[in-house]
Amino acid sequence: MLPALARKAIETYSDPGALVADPMCGIGTTLVEAVHLGRRAVGVELEGCWARHAALNVRQAGLHVVAARQPLPGAQRLHAARLQRGDVNALRGEVAGSAARYSPGMASGSALLIMDVQRGIVERFAPQAETLLGTLARAAAAARGAGIPVIFVRVAFRAGAPEVSVRNRAFSAIGTATGMGEQDAATEIHLALDLKPADIIVTKKRVSAFAGSDLDVLLRSLQATSLTLAGIATSGVVLSTLRQAADLDYELTVLTDGCLDGDPEVHRVLLEKVFPRQASVIDTEAWIATLAKR
Repeated sequence: MLPALARKAIETYSDPGALVADPMCGIGTTLVEAVHLGRRAVGVELEGCWARHAALNVRQAGLHVVAARQPLPGAQRLHAARLQRGDVNALRGEVAGSAARYSPGMASGSALLIMDVQRGIVERFAPQAETLLGTLARAAAAARGAGIPVIFVRVAFRAGAPEVSVRNRAFSAIGTATGMGEQDAATEIHLALDLKPADIIVTKKRVSAFAGSDLDVLLRSLQATSLTLAGIATSGVVLSTLRQAADLDYELTVLTDGCLDGDPEVHRVLLEKVFPRQASVIDTEAWIATLAKR
């Protein structure tokens, strides 16, 4: 398995401290990545040649290996990485006990959506956006710590914006504009949000995060049924995404201080009168506090 793929699976489907078991560990990639991410790891390998490769790779990563038949010397620091050669039944009790404490759907039952906080849009709202960026960075860090996927949604187009219809009043000007291409700096997620390798970027083509993107497929794959929404603007992507997500039967939360709009009155009315009909509306610190209770 590729290291990046192993990291993604481990971060998405397990919490720090959880046991990651690989029943066909091969050269030990999953074991190494799991321990680097703060998990305990146990691997099973029946082929002696692959078991030796796995032990070598784990040892070279500076981890301690406990083998079923004999311990391997030369470990530099102790971590909970265990390699089992032979009968997997020897691990049944340990793995079953961990499974009872952790279900694969736990980390993926929720998702945090940070929407349209890309360089070109943030620049339009400076300096108001400075406080927002700090708030969203804290929310993202808390979500990662709780095992909740962080999904960044941006709007971007192919060269020449062929996805934009001349009949679309809001987007038609983009067809002749520059800087909104998929590789342009203006469509990059803002650096202040400190993207991590496990974070997911979704590219949309309209206002709603669902429009022209693979967000719905992604959320179903993550088994996410509860979404927390934040972004720019409150009357744009947040409103459109909330309406569509509500119709798709997602449980919704909106972060009051995680949204920003060019019209303060519209922002207030949406948060105080419109959004509460379909979502819980709370500030970021209160939302982070709920994560600690999970």
